[in-house]
Amino acid sequence: MTKRLFHRPVLSRFDLGLVRSAGAGLGNLLLPVARALVGQETHGGEFVYPTFPQLKIGTFLRREKDKRTYFDVFRPRRMRDWRVWLDAKRSPRISETEVREGLEPSGCVDYEGLGAYFHDLVGHGAPIGHWMRDNHVPKGAMTRPYDIAVHVRLGDFAPTGGADGGHSIRQTFEWYREAIDLAKSVISVSDPEILVFPDEDAGGVIERLGLGTRGSADPGGNAVTSILNMSRARAVVTSRSTFSAWGVFLSDAPAVWSREFEFDRYFPRRES
Repeated sequence: MTKRLFHRPVLSRFDLGLVRSAGAGLGNLLLPVARALVGQETHGGEFVYPTFPQLKIGTFLRREKDKRTYFDVFRPRRMRDWRVWLDAKRSPRISETEVREGLEPSGCVDYEGLGAYFHDLVGHGAPIGHWMRDNHVPKGAMTRPYDIAVHVRLGDFAPTGGADGGHSIRQTFEWYREAIDLAKSVISVSDPEILVFPDEDAGGVIERLGLGTRGSADPGGNAVTSILNMSRARAVVTSRSTFSAWGVFLSDAPAVWSREFEFDRYFPRRES
């Protein structure tokens, strides 16, 4: 039997192929996908196209803007993708550790969980970005650069306080206003074009940021398009989420992080 090596992102506990059980948000889901792409690039073998659509109830109960079912973010599997997916399911499991130690196994490497976040992906931003652009469903995609992206995460994050170094904490609108001023100085633009990426009503967020006509809402019609739109900014004002970290990672734009956020636990420190 011919030896084959598969690299499979595992996004949920139960995966039926067409849909899977509820899992993490897209920013976190993309981490095992990206590690599988890095694994294929490094060790050869075949990438197993993941099941993105998920059954999720909480976002509907909370009436969130983004329901995070992910039926519309990436293209569906093609016939060859289905064959690889089925072959991988029938193959023996291999751990990420086993592959990283330089062995030459055959079977299916399961990439599951958050790993070391973006530290696992250093040096692989370009191929990961190409894969996302080639396979996502573009809705409202930006085709040009602009000045500042501002990601405001509110809905499922805890109010500011408690363990401030954590990543699931809201940042205040006062902090965002100061961060926007800092981003303006970093890129030396006094009257910038600002795109706001909110998880609540865009008009209300733009008003609370005091942007007036300088601010507009991200035109992205799904989460992946929004991440790619964010990556076109000359500077990114981040939330404490992997969603905005993806925009920074794919662009290498200078980023403004909260001083209280221990972002280097998740993201490699760099000059900008």
